[in-house]
This record gives sequence, structure tokens and C-alpha cells, in this order.
Amino acid sequence: MCFAPAALCLAEDGKSAETPSAEMPPYAAYVLKTTRPRMAAAFAAGDFLKKYPPRRVTFVVIKDARRLEVWAQEGWAEPVLFGKYAVTALSGRPGPKLRKGDRQVPEGVYSVLWLNPDSDFNLSIKLDYPNEFDREAAALDGRKNLGGDIFIHGGDVSAGCIAVGDEAVEELFTLVHDTGVENVRVVIAPRDFRLSAPRGTDFTHAPKRLKILYNWLNDELLKYVEKKT
Repeated sequence: MCFAPAALCLAEDGKSAETPSAEMPPYAAYVLKTTRPRMAAAFAAGDFLKKYPPRRVTFVVIKDARRLEVWAQEGWAEPVLFGKYAVTALSGRPGPKLRKGDRQVPEGVYSVLWLNPDSDFNLSIKLDYPNEFDREAAALDGRKNLGGDIFIHGGDVSAGCIAVGDEAVEELFTLVHDTGVENVRVVIAPRDFRLSAPRGTDFTHAPKRLKILYNWLNDELLKYVEKKT
């Protein structure tokens, strides 16, 4: 399990965290201890996955709907919807993050780097923005200083991060911890391309590769479709 490294971890979502990887602060340990049984019971009560923790998890964030979906998966089985969380704050407007200080929430497919148990906003989950796609797109545009320190965190304020409230982040933090950061991915889209494909988007004055990004996000979102009963 990867917590915030002992090296300085400055976050847009809160104070620096200097947590040895082998330790968990008392508050975060308490959250895990009290939240884990609730998460396990929710999985056991569902009609889909009985096993907790799941083998893989995907968070799907739809920016305009201010919604975070949790999809769980076992083996080669199709992912199933575990639950939906309201996003309490999400700064910026539709469109990817382009540079430091633009207050944009990134758009793309991201990995989780580590968990921050010492956030100013309860707890937080560090994403790997800028990833390889972001850096390549910036190089084509001639952009530098892309920013970083993008988290999913508690509370209800945002400066480029995704806030979900304290109770929700405790559940998400526990789920990521128990599943393993290496088994969690995060898909962030400007709108739900499962309902409206990006074909009608005007890319005339858009950053390079935005059309490629949105078509990629469209394909990714189609992997996470709630089955009708």
C-alpha cells in the first residue's frame, strides 16, 4: 500500500503530508477500522459482487452532472456499479486542465498514485495528473508548467480537485486502500458520453488532441453501463 511519501507532497487540496509508508496516522486508522465493515456489508448485500475488497475498481467522474460512480470488477467479469456519490465541489468549466493555476479539473484516464491520510480536507486520493497523454498533448500545444497535485478529497471546496464530502471520501479512501492503489483507475469526463457522444463537439479552436481525448473517453465510458433489470 502506498501512502503519501516522506518526501514533500504539496497538494492543492491541503497541507503537505509526510507520512512514512509503513504507518497510518491514528485518525486514518480509525476511519479504516470503522468504515471497512460498512463497505464489506454493502458489497455482501448487493446482487452483484459478494467479495470485498473487489479485484479492481474504477471511479467514473462526470463533471457536468457532479457525480462520481464506483464500478467494481472481479477477474474478467464485466464491471458492475457499486454506488454513486455526489461531487460537492468541482472548479472550472468543461474542458481539460491545461496549465498550473487554471483551476480546471483534469479530463482523462488516471491512475491513483497514493493515499494522503493527512489532508486539510479530511482524507484524499492522489491522481497521476499530468499523465503521459497530458504531457504529449501539452508538447504539441507548446504548453509548459501543467500543474499537478490533483486529488479526490473531502470537504466542499475545489481548486482543480474533486471534492466529495467527508463521509464519501472516507468510504472511497477505504475502498482504494483495501483494493490497492495499483488496482484503481479514475475516468474523468466533461459530460456523460454514454448519453451523448462527443460527435457534436466543436473542436475548431480546441487544444490539439482534444478530439482524440474525447473519443477515448467515449470508448472508456461505454465499458461502464448499468445493466437494466
